[in-house]
Order: sequence, then C-alpha cells, then structure tokens
Amino acid sequence: MDTGRLVAALDAYALPLRAALERGASQGFRRVELSALAPELDPGACGESARRHLRKFLADLGLEPAGLSLRFPGAGLADPASAEQRLDRLRAALELASSLGARQASVTLSGFDDARSAGLAEEALRATAELADRVGTPVCVLDPRAPLDQCAQRVRACRCPALLVAMDTAWHADTGAAARPIGAAYLRDVRRVGPRLEEVDFGAGEVDFHSVLAGLEGAGGGATLILRPEAGGRVDALVRGREYIASLSRR
Repeated sequence: MDTGRLVAALDAYALPLRAALERGASQGFRRVELSALAPELDPGACGESARRHLRKFLADLGLEPAGLSLRFPGAGLADPASAEQRLDRLRAALELASSLGARQASVTLSGFDDARSAGLAEEALRATAELADRVGTPVCVLDPRAPLDQCAQRVRACRCPALLVAMDTAWHADTGAAARPIGAAYLRDVRRVGPRLEEVDFGAGEVDFHSVLAGLEGAGGGATLILRPEAGGRVDALVRGREYIASLSRR
C-alpha cells in the first residue's frame, strides 16, 4: 500500500502542538491528525489570527491536516455531567476543521447499551449528524464499547452522508459489513492479558492487520488510516508503525 496515505495522530508524541508538528514532519509524515482537545486549539485561544498562523505553520512544514479528533473520556458526548459542553466543543472543532481544510473530525460516543445513558447517547448522535451536515465536515463516531457492526447500524439509521464510523483496531478487528460507512481507522496493536488489553509494538500483538486493511480496501479504501499508538509516547512509535504497515505489502 502507499504508506504516504498514513496519518500520524499527533497525540502519540505527547508533545505541545508545534513541537509535535515539527516531529511529525521530521519523521517524514505528510498527513497529520490534530487533537481538538489540545490546549492550543481551545476555542477561546484559537481565534482567526491563531488559525492563520497555524495554517502557515502547517504549510511551511509541508503538512496536511487530515483531521481533528475529540477523544473525550468515559461515554464521550453522552457523559451526563458535560454533554452540553462537549457538544459545544465538537461544534467549535468542526468549524476549526473547516477553517484549516481538514478532511474530517472524529469523536467518542458510547453508552447506547446502558439504560442510564442510552437516551442521551441517541440524542447526541442525532445532534452530531445535524452538526456534520450543517458545517459540511464529516464526523466519524468512535464507540469503544460496541461491536463495529452495531456502530455502523446506528450511523446508517441517521441517514446522514456526513456521519461515519471510526474504528480502533484495539477494539474492532473485523470490519465485516460495517466497512462501507467507516471513515477513520485507528491502527495500533494489542494483546490480551487476562481481562485487559495491553498495547504492544506493531506486529507483536493479536491484531490481524492483513485482514483489517484488506477489508477496508475491499470496501473502496475510503477510510483514513491513522497511526495512533498510545503506549508511552515513544519517539519512534509512529515511524515503527509506518514501517510495519509498509512491510505487509512486501510479504
């Protein structure tokens, strides 16, 4: 595959935004995903002047902002204590994505199978679809608690072309019938240690990347492939991931 398509998730560097952008460029990445939860991208701190400087900084480094992510903890947008504030942050992130020329955004949203949060989760999903449609920036919904086919069914039921599914190979291994609405695929490797998952180097875990990538390619290859290792912010983790994915096409 063309590894130039691979996107570096900047959170993996565990650095301030500008330093992470410089690191990504120095490691040969040309497409990056910015965290919309980074302090530098807080709506109160990222006005038009800051956006203009960020666009120039990206251009000077030869970087394309492929997307923005909002990895809210817990139930994501369906958190009862902060649902309204998180939806406002999503709205601001979509406007920022449009301003920067980013292709899409992704956001966490869970709680559909919990009676205490199911109604709020459904409401948040509809609100997300409306925002994506109104702003014109596709939103990929990531639910780490549900099988991928269920995520896809919920997204399809919204009948919004700008609403897509995000998957993470730590939790979602089989693209199956869900593949066509997948807009973002986060790539990392894990192995099961008792009841929990432990992230490991690419190729050292249980994720069948051959099958995952083949499933996504078979569905038209439209998903954005994002390297997002979370184990410790190692300097070389993203590069090693790119090298591993590249090696698969040579086998």
